[in-house]
Amino acid sequence: MEAHLVDERDAQWEVDDAGYRVVLVSEGGTTLTTFDLSGCTADEALRWAEDRRDAERFAVAVRLVDAGGRPGLVWLTPPPAPVDGSR
Repeated sequence: MEAHLVDERDAQWEVDDAGYRVVLVSEGGTTLTTFDLSGCTADEALRWAEDRRDAERFAVAVRLVDAGGRPGLVWLTPPPAPVDGSR
């Protein structure tokens, strides 16, 4: 890990109402179940994922929508490995 001191004013934009995507992995990695969460903080989204006892592991991303209305993800945890092995 590297840490660099920065000027907090250097950001050109920010979003204060982002949603989250949670991917639950089960059945030895062969099943992915995906949820979009809104109205919560990153901590709450992570806790929600951790509380899903039926999942073997999970991945959490910030879900953003670009100017063209297309959704995109910024992973807060390592992304899940695809079920079919491709990405």
